[in-house]
Formats: sequence, C-alpha cells, structure tokens
Amino acid sequence: SKNINIRSAIANAGGFQDYADKRKVYVIKANGLIEKVNRNIFTRNVVLEPGDTIVVPRKILTTNPGIDALLPITQVLSDLAFSAAALETLSNNN
Repeated sequence: SKNINIRSAIANAGGFQDYADKRKVYVIKANGLIEKVNRNIFTRNVVLEPGDTIVVPRKILTTNPGIDALLPITQVLSDLAFSAAALETLSNNN
C-alpha cells in the first residue's frame, strides 16, 4: 500500500509475536541501505518504499551466564550477515 507506516505493515503481516524484539526493528531498503526504526520523537521516521523489507529480530531470553556472554558476539555476526546481504543485493542490481 502507498504511504503505509511500519507499525501498520507489521500489523498487516500478523503483528508482533511474543518473542519479537520490538526495540530493535529495522528496515532493509530496496537500495541495500539499512535503517534502524527509532521509537524516539526526536528522530525522523523511516519512509517505506516498494521493495523494502522490515526485520523484527527475535528476542533472546536466557538465564545462563555463558549464553549471556555470547549475545553481543551473535549480534555482531547477525549485523555482518545482513550487511553482506545488502552488499550482495546492491552488486546484483548494478
């Protein structure tokens, strides 16, 4: 739909699940850029365009200190993977 916002797009897709990390939502733009969705009134909203992908990461809940220590590393690896996917998309579009 034209002029749909992120909250409406997520609602149309079935809404947030119990395990969704609502604070870390981001959009992979059709041109490969990644924009973090901020819930802050002082930042601009992400404008959705055709071909954009909204990503809602899974919230990881643990009580194991060993796994808690690995969470930052897995976040970095996840960010690198999405960056590589965005670069691949850009290189295929040229």
